[in-house]
Amino acid sequence: MRRPLWLLVAVTAVLVYNVSGVPWQPEFVYAPLNYWLAAALALSVPALVLWIALNSSRRFLRLGGVVASVIIAIPCFFLAALSWLDGKNVENNVDRSFELLSEGQTRSAHYRLYRTNCGATCAYGLMLRKEYDVVPGVKLVTPIWSQYRASEGEIVLEGTSTVHVVNGSTVLVTIQE
Repeated sequence: MRRPLWLLVAVTAVLVYNVSGVPWQPEFVYAPLNYWLAAALALSVPALVLWIALNSSRRFLRLGGVVASVIIAIPCFFLAALSWLDGKNVENNVDRSFELLSEGQTRSAHYRLYRTNCGATCAYGLMLRKEYDVVPGVKLVTPIWSQYRASEGEIVLEGTSTVHVVNGSTVLVTIQE
């Protein structure tokens, strides 16, 4: 009974960490894996609640846990389906909703500028992220700056500690390390 409870706590902690806006987010370099992991975590929550409920010795906890797992399963299923479909839309490790435009490396990190596209309901945007390659295939990411309703930009390095995001001759943002 303790193992599924600890697994549920661990999965919930990972989900809360990723949606909480904590500055350092782990991310896989292979883009579809990020979507597939989100789908697997979403499906594991109701499965773990059901596992805990079915292994409970008290009848009311068993019945309440089964009902709770069914209720939790509905939004988790839709979240998992959307994540899985988004992962399948990534071709050749290029995520069209998050397209790399430019990158530069300072002495401490990689700065990468992405064009964001959430689909037909919103305009393009730009996002500058500071990324550290932790181990092969995994990086830690911190969003530094973003601009909605922008689609073009380029990173220009000045020395080893100043990063400019420019669009033509217009400086959109300057970051000092």
